[in-house]
Amino acid sequence: MKIGTRESRLAVIQAEMFKNILGGEHEFVKIRSSGDMDHERPLKEIGGQGIFVNGINRMVMKGELDCAVHSGKDLPTVLAKELEVVSVFDWRNYHDVALYGQNVDHKEKMIVGTSSPRREEQIRKNMKNWEVSGLRGNIDTRLKKLDSGQYDCIVLSEAAVARMYPHRKYELLDENFFVPAPGQGIIAVISRKDSPHYDEIRDTEDPIARRRWDVERRVASIFNMGCSVPNGILYNPETEILYLDINFQGNRISTKIKARTILEAEMVARNVKEIINYGSS
Repeated sequence: MKIGTRESRLAVIQAEMFKNILGGEHEFVKIRSSGDMDHERPLKEIGGQGIFVNGINRMVMKGELDCAVHSGKDLPTVLAKELEVVSVFDWRNYHDVALYGQNVDHKEKMIVGTSSPRREEQIRKNMKNWEVSGLRGNIDTRLKKLDSGQYDCIVLSEAAVARMYPHRKYELLDENFFVPAPGQGIIAVISRKDSPHYDEIRDTEDPIARRRWDVERRVASIFNMGCSVPNGILYNPETEILYLDINFQGNRISTKIKARTILEAEMVARNVKEIINYGSS
């Protein structure tokens, strides 16, 4: 099986995780995405959501790859009709985390790096002594900038740090205030719907991860979200709590509520959307 992945170290680690679950001998095809080629401009200026995955997914669609392994939060909510997210797994490391530089305890103001509009908005709302500064580059580059003193703190996904630097210390940011992006931390595997490897790939799935994935994707589609929209959506399939931090058409609402099924989560999202629309009218 030809397994496509971005060439970044995190992407390769995640592809290795999939390969280990899959078992057997398979070929990796490492591809440099357009998002990996521009480390300076904000993502929304160079293509927004899908910029890390679209080229690889086209190769799957054409049959040049049998499947592709992605970070779940990078996938747009709408895929080409030939493609499907066949497997999702490893869902628990969903938090945003803060990593600190040297000697920051005494500082009244900290320079905090992030490239995420959602994280920037949540930082401004919840952390009054943090001053946001733009930060692009892969995880290694961001950590080097932190360690060299360019930033007092940087905010990353828990999954990225745990998978790449399992011994590095970090602080979990409370999901009540830092609601992550939909799909954050989940590893997602794309394939053609008619792939001869479909069942083999499906067997790698974690059904609990699928439940989280389906709820968050459904809710995200209601708000027509992309990665340039500063919205947070998290569904915990064990507690059945849906967390929302939504900025829709310039209006914001944050809430958490019990949702036992996808339909209940969808109803909550539609009600929130109506409240926001009503407040803006």
